[in-house]
Amino acid sequence: MDELVILDPQWLAPVFTLVITSLDSVIDDLGMVQRDVLRRTLTSPHCSFERVVALLRHFQLCLPVDGTDFELFPCRLPVGQPDHTVWPPAPPNHLRQVLDVNVCASSKRL
Repeated sequence: MDELVILDPQWLAPVFTLVITSLDSVIDDLGMVQRDVLRRTLTSPHCSFERVVALLRHFQLCLPVDGTDFELFPCRLPVGQPDHTVWPPAPPNHLRQVLDVNVCASSKRL
C-alpha cells in the first residue's frame, strides 16, 4: 500500500468514524483490542475487514502488536505517565525504542 488512491474520499471518513466510535465497548485500558473482537465489531458493507485494518495501519490509526493478535490504537492510549507495574522502565535490549527525547524550542519568534 505504498501508493494509495481513494476514489471516493467521502467514503473514508464514515468508515474511520465507525471504527473509532465502535471501539468504546471493546477496547481495553491500554488502547488495545484483539483482532477477532475487532473483526466482529467492524461490520462495514463498504469494505472487507482486512482492507479496513490495512487502511487504519496505513494512516497509523492502529498498529499491530508484534507476537500477539492485538491491535494498538494510539488515540485510545491513556494520558499521562505509563504504569510501571505494567510497562518496564526500560525496554529489553533487543527492542529499539527511544527512552528520552529532549526537544529544544527555538528562542526566535517567527
